[in-house]
Amino acid sequence: MDHILLTELRKARRSCGQSQASLAAKLGVKSQMIKRLEAGVGSVPMLVEAMDALDFQLIGIGPGRTLGEQLRGCRQKKALSFDAIAKRT
Repeated sequence: MDHILLTELRKARRSCGQSQASLAAKLGVKSQMIKRLEAGVGSVPMLVEAMDALDFQLIGIGPGRTLGEQLRGCRQKKALSFDAIAKRT
């Protein structure tokens, strides 16, 4: 099942006219890494780099300077542990 964030990231990449290979080249990584990222496998830092490269922004998550801070605040507000989040994905 696709996660809405990953679906929107893929749409943003396509709307910019970029292939997975061209985005990977822009980030200095292998295209397989972008393919895996869009499939939900990857790191938050790589996700943030891809989002920055595509000028993709999230709105409505919550306060915080960085994506990590926003996600942490959302998780803490819902009183969810890392284990609980992992079980939901």
